[in-house]
Amino acid sequence: MDILGLFPIAVTTEALKTPITTEMRSFIHGLDKKITGANSNSVNGYILDEKIFAEVKTLIESALNTHFDKVYHAASDDNSLFITQSWATYTHPGEAHLKHFHYNSILSGVLYIDVTGDDNITFYNSTKMPLLLDIKMKEFGPYNSYSWKIGNITSGDLIIFPSYLEHMVETTTSSTTRVGISFNSFIKGTVGSTGNGRSKLIL
Repeated sequence: MDILGLFPIAVTTEALKTPITTEMRSFIHGLDKKITGANSNSVNGYILDEKIFAEVKTLIESALNTHFDKVYHAASDDNSLFITQSWATYTHPGEAHLKHFHYNSILSGVLYIDVTGDDNITFYNSTKMPLLLDIKMKEFGPYNSYSWKIGNITSGDLIIFPSYLEHMVETTTSSTTRVGISFNSFIKGTVGSTGNGRSKLIL
């Protein structure tokens, strides 16, 4: 018997090659903040456009496009992704990051700035298939899980995922504040084609 893993959801994890400097941390911690749900975000929604993050932004966009190339296999060389919005998130001790997804974006992600050894992020199966049968599982894996947790996250780690994929962060038990940079992206280049009721867009 052959079991095919049809339509898998691709999530990229990697360690950023450029270290997070003391100056970057000071900049992020000094930003004005606003409460959003169960934690806080920076008021500035474009922090990767700041000069101090120029190299970091280049590395993240390179990772975004590596993911895009390997998963989407776009035929046109003029298709690429660019970061649209970017903001800092602050999860203080006892706080959480509620389940959500990202609108108006193709791939989203988070660069971890300050984390502890118990940090993690949980993604949710958008098909809801495991919920159709209320049976006890021997063990959980890619085919039968409603959610999947990525743990052992360290400072400098980068995670990229489809923007529609729901995700959340559990209530932190750390005595320090978890800080990350979240971002969205969109595509540039030509998409679509003319004829047969289809539309062609140049973005």
